[in-house]
Amino acid sequence: MGYTDQAHLSSGRMKYVSAGAKEQFGLSALMIRPDGIVAWVSEGGADCGELEKVAARWFAPNDL
Repeated sequence: MGYTDQAHLSSGRMKYVSAGAKEQFGLSALMIRPDGIVAWVSEGGADCGELEKVAARWFAPNDL
């Protein structure tokens, strides 16, 4: 399951946006909460298992 799939399973509560950055600081992905706090980052390859765990903390289990 990829990032797009994970966002789709959140019933619209999580959006997937792909963009380049001037400075990546070794990060390949991140999840930002609605209040602007970074809730999760991925260094290197996609780690959707960790994203799923973090998303479960912020969204109801029925949404994932």
